[in-house]
Amino acid sequence: MRNFLTELSERFQENRDFFKEPFMLGNNKVYLIGLNSIVDLLKTKEAIVEFGENSVLEFTKTKDYEAAATKAALEILEGKLIICSADNKGFTSFKAVRKQLVRSVSNPVTENTVMGSQDAFIEDMRTNLGIIREKLVAGDLVIRGFTFGKTQVKRVSVLYRKETADPKLVGKIIASLEKSKDKDINFVQDLNKVLDVGKFNLLSHYHIVEMPTETVSSLNNGRVALFMEGFPFAVIIPHLFIDMFAHINDLNHSFITMNVVRLIRIAGALTTLTLPGLYVALVSVNPEALKIELALSIAKSRIGVPYPAFVEIFIMLLILELIQEAIIRLPKTIGPTITMVGGIIIGQAIVQARLVSNILIIIISATVIANSTVTGAQNMYTLRVLKYVVMLIAAVYGILGIMMALVFICGYLSSKSTFGIPYVSGIKGGAKNG
Repeated sequence: MRNFLTELSERFQENRDFFKEPFMLGNNKVYLIGLNSIVDLLKTKEAIVEFGENSVLEFTKTKDYEAAATKAALEILEGKLIICSADNKGFTSFKAVRKQLVRSVSNPVTENTVMGSQDAFIEDMRTNLGIIREKLVAGDLVIRGFTFGKTQVKRVSVLYRKETADPKLVGKIIASLEKSKDKDINFVQDLNKVLDVGKFNLLSHYHIVEMPTETVSSLNNGRVALFMEGFPFAVIIPHLFIDMFAHINDLNHSFITMNVVRLIRIAGALTTLTLPGLYVALVSVNPEALKIELALSIAKSRIGVPYPAFVEIFIMLLILELIQEAIIRLPKTIGPTITMVGGIIIGQAIVQARLVSNILIIIISATVIANSTVTGAQNMYTLRVLKYVVMLIAAVYGILGIMMALVFICGYLSSKSTFGIPYVSGIKGGAKNG
């Protein structure tokens, strides 16, 4: 004869961490059901005994065992404990004491700070929400929860402040999430689909941050923060042009220093975009724009190079991209070795073999350094892509092509918007804008 306990046990019969253990609750025999991989059973039993002395557990009685088992199975997967009566006529869920499966709060890994908070988000979403609550004591802070997926349940939290957030922005985000609850969200690209962000959009519509202080500042400035379970970052919406050059920790410096640093970042972005294209334009298309001494110096360094400047710089940029990706993916103990091999040995050997010129090594190094001055990894990737566009146009039209490319990029940025907010606009508040 089938009953609730049988239905529930069959759903987990292939899981070795599933347990069904008899337990005496006062004078009544019950069964404790759950997953020992996420439930601390010993501490949970102590909590049940303590709870039972002060309260009475209310058992839900049902005749639809299949529906009840489905509901109980979902609660078990969420880390709860199911308490079933011995006669299988009633059950209840109990908030179990979970095992400590997450790392403690540590220093940021992807973001470095000179003067600022040294804590970072972790994979546990509840801990991240607690960090925000601790740093942002505001009565108008709203935390809304959503559950996504049919086969794999994933929770997402949306945070915003009622007094500062644009109701239209919040409404668009909430509406997009509400209509997509049956979709699986495991990665940021899945979140893109839910939020109706274009797949081929070069610009990022969100800012991914690891530091709680930057998230709090964004909330104060009227933005919306999203947390995904298992993702140790906050997704800040919207992401605007100013975010490429402004960082919350800039406000820990003097006004003059802050603005000088931001100007340096702007110069770094322009250098990344134009320097490779400028080399191609001045060497291949418009050498007459150079002073005679500089033109002769560049020509002398390129003696023996068997291909045009565009091919020369493209090969070096490709090698550099491979080295950068290798450094990111390899273990930290091996990464410095790749840097030495790629930066010194290959660089020196390729010049001695007359495959590239000496001055190109300087230009490539300056481009990489300049690209690292902007804030946010997604902004660095955007510049890495755009510099190839500028370089390609410069190879055809020279210096005029660089000017055309910059005008095109400015027009492209001005035409874009994120959730109805122009990409090149500011954001109300002032913490970001200084």
